[in-house]
Amino acid sequence: MRLITWNMAGAGFFSGASHDDAWRWLTTEADFDVAILQESTPPQWVLEEFPVVIHNPKYPLTGKRWGNSIICRQDNYRQFKLDSAHPWLEQISSALLVAEPRDSDEIWIANIHSHQTQLSQELFVALHNLEVPHCHPKKIWEMEVAAHFLGPILEQKQFVLGGDLNSGHLFDTVYRYSNNKIMFDNLRQQGYIDLRLAHSDSEQQTYFKKNNGPYQLDHLFGDATTADRTTRWEVLSHVARDLELSDHAPLIVEIH
Repeated sequence: MRLITWNMAGAGFFSGASHDDAWRWLTTEADFDVAILQESTPPQWVLEEFPVVIHNPKYPLTGKRWGNSIICRQDNYRQFKLDSAHPWLEQISSALLVAEPRDSDEIWIANIHSHQTQLSQELFVALHNLEVPHCHPKKIWEMEVAAHFLGPILEQKQFVLGGDLNSGHLFDTVYRYSNNKIMFDNLRQQGYIDLRLAHSDSEQQTYFKKNNGPYQLDHLFGDATTADRTTRWEVLSHVARDLELSDHAPLIVEIH
C-alpha cells in the first residue's frame, strides 16, 4: 500500500484555482492507493472518478466545505462512524475521520487535523479526570483525545493514524519547552509508533510557509506490524517548495 498524507491548504489560504491545481497534481502525479487529506474540498470530478471519497467538513455548521478527506483508488474502505457509541471521539469528530477496511485483515486509516489551539478548560478537566495522557499540565489537544479513545477500536488491528498534528519536536527547541517530546512519548507508550523513525533519525520539514521555521507538522503513526512493514517514508518537498501547491508538503509511505 502507498499512502499519502497532505494538508492541501484549502481553508482559504490558497485560491480556488490553486486548490484545483493541487487536486490535479494529486490525482495525476502522485502514486498512491489511499490519500488522507486535510483542508481539502473534493471537486465533483474527484467524486466521480474515485470509488471511495469520504469527506468530513471541519466546520459543518458554517457551510464551509473544506475538511478531512480519505480518497481510495479501490472500493476497499468505508467510513467508520464516530457517534454516540464513542462520545469523546464524536466530540472531536470535526478533526478526525476514520476509515475501516472492508477486509478485516487490512489496515485501518485514521486521519487527524489537530488544531493548534487546545480544547476548552471544561473539556480538559473532564479528560484529565478520565486520565487521558496529555503533554501539558493544564491543556489537552485533539490528537491526544483521538489517540486515547481510538485505542480500544484499533487494538490488535493494523492501522495508520496521522495527518497534520500542528506539532513537532522543533517547537520545543524554538520555544524552550518539552510539550511536544512528551506528547510523542505518550503516543509511543500507547502503541503508536512514528513511521519516520526507521527511515530518518531527525524530523523532516513538511511546513513551508514563508517566515516560519522548518517544522515537521505532518506525521504518520502505526502499530508495530505496520511499522515493520513500512519500507518507504518520504517528504515530497518540491510540491510545496517549488510547485507551491500548498504550504505543506505531502508525506508518502509504502507498506508491504
